[in-house]
Amino acid sequence: MMSRTGPVYPSAGPVRARFCSAEAAGSRRANAPEVRELKQANAQLQRELKHKDHALAEAAALLVLSKKYQALFGDEDE
Repeated sequence: MMSRTGPVYPSAGPVRARFCSAEAAGSRRANAPEVRELKQANAQLQRELKHKDHALAEAAALLVLSKKYQALFGDEDE
């Protein structure tokens, strides 16, 4: 089996070299607050998405129950 010697994507070579260099370590530390903010924003968006997903599932279940009720009993409440 042959092993890959180069990057998977040719354009990733310079990016990976810059990321792995010693000077990039200092810039990663400088970007730490920004990364932390982005992670917190991502977590907040994930929580909102989960909340909306549950709300949508509940609304769909109520709609199904409402339609089943109408199918069984008709429009008796009018």
